[in-house]
Amino acid sequence: MTAKSELVELNLPPVLFKTLQDTVFPGATDEAIRMAVAYCQARNLDILSRVVYLVPMYTKVRSANGSVTSVFRDVVMPGIALHRINATRTGTYLGLSDTEYGPPISTAFPEHKANFINAKGDWEEKVYPARTLVHPEWVKVVAKRSVNGVVAEFPAKLFWAEIYAKLSKSERPNDTWMSRPYGQADKCAEAAALRKGFPECCADVTAEEADGKAIEGEFSHVQAGEDELKPKASAADILRNRTKSDVKKEAAPVNQPEGSKTPDAGTPESNDPEEIFNDFMVRLNVAASREEATKIINSSIKSIPSSYQGKAKEEFKRKLSNFA
Repeated sequence: MTAKSELVELNLPPVLFKTLQDTVFPGATDEAIRMAVAYCQARNLDILSRVVYLVPMYTKVRSANGSVTSVFRDVVMPGIALHRINATRTGTYLGLSDTEYGPPISTAFPEHKANFINAKGDWEEKVYPARTLVHPEWVKVVAKRSVNGVVAEFPAKLFWAEIYAKLSKSERPNDTWMSRPYGQADKCAEAAALRKGFPECCADVTAEEADGKAIEGEFSHVQAGEDELKPKASAADILRNRTKSDVKKEAAPVNQPEGSKTPDAGTPESNDPEEIFNDFMVRLNVAASREEATKIINSSIKSIPSSYQGKAKEEFKRKLSNFA
């Protein structure tokens, strides 16, 4: 099925699809956006209300030969707003209690250094200075629901140290949790309470809870955006802000000093044909210009197995059509 026919099947006008590409899900692949549209249509949701997010994740997939590889893709996840909507739609939701916070705790986080890939594709070191953060020991929210005419309460008490989102490969909170240690914990507790009180419609983990965490052993790494009112970080943003420890194929060789020139982006670490092709697709899908896409195909085509080269060239042409 072609991309155009998929838009027709989803009853999605091209102008609306363009709006989703440019404003709601910038940087996401066309396939991921169509997936988000289908998700919202199935649940009778207005996708322009931004109640779902496309969160870039490394997800484990099993190939036909039984091998398991990690593929970088956008995954549709609900925001806390969707849990609120679903709970309200039941007609039995009686609201939340005031949020309770445990005693404030001061935690000292040491200086943290990480190398990132900047917008130009070069390594750039970022230094997070040492900081002492004041945060609650725990947070508690109670969801209330009418059950057979009786007010039932569903409390959720979460400990901050167990839920905060961390910078990759460190114990330091990410920027969002560092700036909003109480607000982010509040949203996680609310989501947990709604999940307990309304399991039939609020069972999913929210994007706010997934921020910076692995989910049930299926995802090796998750990064999300700043808050529930903004679209989550685009795939381009995530790829350009990965730390060295997160980018296996781009890590410096053992006998290459830190900070020296990185290996050619087209040189794969894996010998698995499918993994090599998937890695190429990750970089191609987030290319921001024709020039960037052309550079990626030129640096990668020799390393892509012959059985996948035809498909790679087709995907390259599809990508170029987005810039027409």
